[in-house]
Amino acid sequence: MNLPWISSAKDAANGDTDDMSSAPAATVIAPRYFDILPENDASMLFNVSFTLVDASIEMGKFGGIAALTNGMKIELAETDNTILESFGDGHLFKTSADFSILSGSYELLAPSAGDDLLVVHWNLADYFGDGLHGIALKGHKIRITLQDDLSGLTVFEAHGHGIH
Repeated sequence: MNLPWISSAKDAANGDTDDMSSAPAATVIAPRYFDILPENDASMLFNVSFTLVDASIEMGKFGGIAALTNGMKIELAETDNTILESFGDGHLFKTSADFSILSGSYELLAPSAGDDLLVVHWNLADYFGDGLHGIALKGHKIRITLQDDLSGLTVFEAHGHGIH
């Protein structure tokens, strides 16, 4: 029986946070790594969702903060951190609009009061163009690398969705 699973991107250094916007400004010089790990050896990843919440999200910025200087990388890595594939053809994600490279679309909710919400659902089958594609995560993980100060964002999270 295949059971659904969701895995949050966790800080690879301490594993205690799934909010990537909580990166303290003093640590942004060195890269910070967030990993989406499989629930078990039989896990298949089918999509990744990114959630960005901020007071005013603009497509030419990263949320409501300035476009990232160093950008964000999304890669498939082995558990020993050997990079197997760089998603987005090595493109560094620097603005909210850059997420369209992965999904071709996104949903921006901008209520008249309160924070804006950007939700990106990255479907691997659409990305690879084969209609039915997942990534077997046995011995692998999705690695998100950040090297910019995201502390001005309200929330920035990533979650992997699949079956095991």
